[in-house]
Amino acid sequence: MLSAKNSPIIPRQILLVRFSSIGDIVQSTCVAGAIKRTWPDSILVFLVLEKFSPLLENHPFIDEIICLPRTIDIAGLRRLGYHLQSRNFDLVFDLHKSLRSRIILSVMTENNVYSIRKPRLDRWLLTQWHWNRFPQHWTYRHLFFQPLTEAGITYQNTDTPALGIAQEEIELAKRYLKSQGIEQPYIVCIPGAAWSQKTLPVDTYMQAWKRLAPMPVVILGTRRDAICFRLAEKLPEACNLAGKTPLRQSLAILANAQKVIGSDTGLVHAAEALGVPVTMILGPTTKEMGGSTWRPDSYEIATKLWCRPCSQNGKRPCYRSRRYCMTQIEPQQITATMESVTP
Repeated sequence: MLSAKNSPIIPRQILLVRFSSIGDIVQSTCVAGAIKRTWPDSILVFLVLEKFSPLLENHPFIDEIICLPRTIDIAGLRRLGYHLQSRNFDLVFDLHKSLRSRIILSVMTENNVYSIRKPRLDRWLLTQWHWNRFPQHWTYRHLFFQPLTEAGITYQNTDTPALGIAQEEIELAKRYLKSQGIEQPYIVCIPGAAWSQKTLPVDTYMQAWKRLAPMPVVILGTRRDAICFRLAEKLPEACNLAGKTPLRQSLAILANAQKVIGSDTGLVHAAEALGVPVTMILGPTTKEMGGSTWRPDSYEIATKLWCRPCSQNGKRPCYRSRRYCMTQIEPQQITATMESVTP
């Protein structure tokens, strides 16, 4: 196999494959800088689901984005595979290893494809029996870096997720927020998540806001995040943009925030990748499941419970009388992470 350590061949084109979702794509970008550091003249191409492709626009290390339609069938996947084979990629890193990625890559040369090895057994043991076999400092980012290590690329502490936002996008976001009555430094709250088990009770957020110095709060999320609208009802002074801003505009709003607070969800991970400190509230998930921060000025809030984690992504309904992993989190735990934020 081609290796950065022992091969005189310098790869010209490299393909990264990660289809979804926002948080996983954001965290997978930690490998892009390492690749460019090792082979600065290489062309880095990213294959991603079409709906998530805006995430990767203006990325400093990604040269091309190939979009995969969500409704593509098996024949279409194979046609895409043959097209990619014709591109003669020198290296392919499959950071998803799903059925779709296997179909696409099945027609490509095997000796230049490196894939992640999902720790399914370790996940099962951790969620079902709370037997943690993961290394002490293991995070989801180590999973994405695994195939690069096999290809001979050395991991460094500076290999962290990154996204790109143009200054023009930030200025447009500022003007939009001004039209919504937000002209001063603000906090972004992302209370929703794909699964309701990962959301903090609205009352906890409300009590936390009462303890904070007055600073505008911008709520981001989707139209499906009912918690955003419940929170906005109780906090009428907040600017609720849930479902109103496309992905690139949401990223620009995050990039200009003083602080971001929210669940273990994609936009919170995106905020860190944009250089903004976050407070991530962890309930049913843990760092081994993908929920963790990496910036030194970011915080994680979680309770120490025997039942955590209960699932990989928070999908499983809570089997206890109530969600103790969320209801035991106190408002002062949130406000304590805000001491360095001033209006």
